[in-house]
Amino acid sequence: MGLGAIARFQQNTVTGIADALQRDRTTITRMLDSLENKGLIDRTLNKEDRRITEVQVTEAGFGVEIAIRKASATIFPDLLEHLSAEDLRGALKTLEALSEAEAACIRRLENPNTILEEI
Repeated sequence: MGLGAIARFQQNTVTGIADALQRDRTTITRMLDSLENKGLIDRTLNKEDRRITEVQVTEAGFGVEIAIRKASATIFPDLLEHLSAEDLRGALKTLEALSEAEAACIRRLENPNTILEEI
């Protein structure tokens, strides 16, 4: 979860990673502690603002991320084989509904007047 977010979303601060994963910073810090202990990331203090911790994926971390992606690419099609066409259509319909709901929420959040009207 976390290693992929750092590598894919190119987030390099604890706050940025927390926002991308929609988790609080203490949860992300614990996750980063584990990744750092395994040698998958490095953390450094920002030279201009020492309150900011920057996170970089190590070469070993990128290797693990690539291995995970390759494994996922082979596992996912196998999982789909066990679903009927009807199940897949139902899942697609649900995902489309979630996507529409997310878009509506984003539009609502982008318009501060809408939020103020609700208060």
